[in-house]
Amino acid sequence: MPVRNGLEFIKQLPEVANAKDMPVVMITTEGSEAHLVQAVSGGARGYIRKPFAGSREGTRCPGSGRQIMKSATEMHTTSGSHASWIPLLEVATREVFELMLDCKLTGPPTTEETDMDVTAMVGLAGQLCGVLSVRCEGRAAALMTSKMLGVELHKVVSEELSDALGEICNMVAGNFKNKISGLSEGCMLSPPTVITGNDYTLYSQADSPGLEVRLLFEDMPMIVSLQIQS
Repeated sequence: MPVRNGLEFIKQLPEVANAKDMPVVMITTEGSEAHLVQAVSGGARGYIRKPFAGSREGTRCPGSGRQIMKSATEMHTTSGSHASWIPLLEVATREVFELMLDCKLTGPPTTEETDMDVTAMVGLAGQLCGVLSVRCEGRAAALMTSKMLGVELHKVVSEELSDALGEICNMVAGNFKNKISGLSEGCMLSPPTVITGNDYTLYSQADSPGLEVRLLFEDMPMIVSLQIQS
C-alpha cells in the first residue's frame, strides 16, 4: 500500500468517522506467525495469505478482541483441527500481560527451555473442554508476582506466587475463550491449580493435538499450552 502499510492502516481505522466497526480482512503475501499476530492484535477480523488456494481456508484466521468471524465449530470443521486457534491463544496471553503486568512479551525463545518448574493450570468445561496451562521458571514466576502485586521481588512468598500465577492463567483462559464467537457463556473455568517443581508427569485424555505458544517474559521462557477434548 502507498504511504502506509496494512498494519498501520487497520490501527488508524477506528479513528475514521463511521469506520470504527468496519470489518477488515487482511490479504497479504506475508506468511510469518509474527505478522499474523500483529494483524489480529491490530483489529483484523480475518487473515488470508496469498497466493490463494482453495484448500487453504484454514489460513484464514478469525480474531480481534472486538469480534470473531467464525464460531468454534466452523473453525474446527473448516481447518480440520484447532490449529487456527494458536494466534488467538498468543494474542490472549499478550493482552493479559500488558494489562495486568504492564509488560510486553517477546519471543519465541531461541534456545530449548529448561527448569520450567512452576505450572499453573485451569480446566475448561462446557462447549469447550480441556486444560490450559502456563509454565515458567521459578524466577520468572516470582517476577510476575512482583509486578502484578506491586511488591519487591525479594519479598515475594510462595503463597503470593501461587495466587498470582493462578490468576494469570485464569485470565489467559478467560480472555482466550472470549475471543471465540458464541463460546464465552458456554464455557466455564475451574479454579486454578498451581504446581511447583518439575518432578511430575501430566497425562491428558484430550483427543485433539495440543496447542502451544512459546514466549519470553523479561527474556525468560514461558509456555502456554491448551489441551482440547473435541
